Amino acid sequence: MKALLGFVLCCFAVCSLAAPRTVKPVIASYPKKVEISYFLSIFNAKMTWEITPEHYALQLTTQPLGRKMTWLSEGRIEKEVVVPLRFAEFRNDTTTPRNVSQFDWVKGLATLGSPDSDRTEAIQMGDQDLLSAALQFALQPKQGKKFALFNGRKRYADVEFVIKAQNKLKIGDQEIETVVLSAQWEDRQVEYWLAPRWHHIPVRMIFTLGKDGVFDVSANEIIIDGKTVLNRPNPNIQTR
Repeated sequence: MKALLGFVLCCFAVCSLAAPRTVKPVIASYPKKVEISYFLSIFNAKMTWEITPEHYALQLTTQPLGRKMTWLSEGRIEKEVVVPLRFAEFRNDTTTPRNVSQFDWVKGLATLGSPDSDRTEAIQMGDQDLLSAALQFALQPKQGKKFALFNGRKRYADVEFVIKAQNKLKIGDQEIETVVLSAQWEDRQVEYWLAPRWHHIPVRMIFTLGKDGVFDVSANEIIIDGKTVLNRPNPNIQTR
């Protein structure tokens, strides 16, 4: 159950690729802070994005069964390409991560595992962690080539997202246009429903996890630069 929960929560991500060149401020039209609350089965999760011209910080927090779980991604943005530097997983309110990925782009290596681990995996420009990928796609909503996704413990190789459809989605009293992206590997599949109206942030996600079942996740509150654009306090979200 712990592994399943971690996979679902860490899959709150989508991505696209391009080769970075010189440092450039984030596009002026993109918001500096985005807060997204999701409802997943019997508990909530909240993702926060904070962006400055040369740095980003993404945080995902939830508290299933009374235990706080937090994932943090930090890095830089180069010409609208997200370059992760650190991905960390925390439990409760501890300041020492349980697992962490450190990205050394000069050496082309990521260090994974506990803070004192020396285990490394190769990286190449365009690879993302499981939170930075969401921001990457929001900045560049394109389907692309295969890449690797990292969390604090593992590297998921050769993941490819493709545009599956453009659909209208009813969320609360709003009907919005969405772009649906899908990726599949082994017995697992994920779908991300992205809202162009709200800077391509994911408003719905469907996770097919083999024998563990199918989970349908939807946003119930979205705040962009302090303005609430979606507020649906009692979503009826179920696994399907």
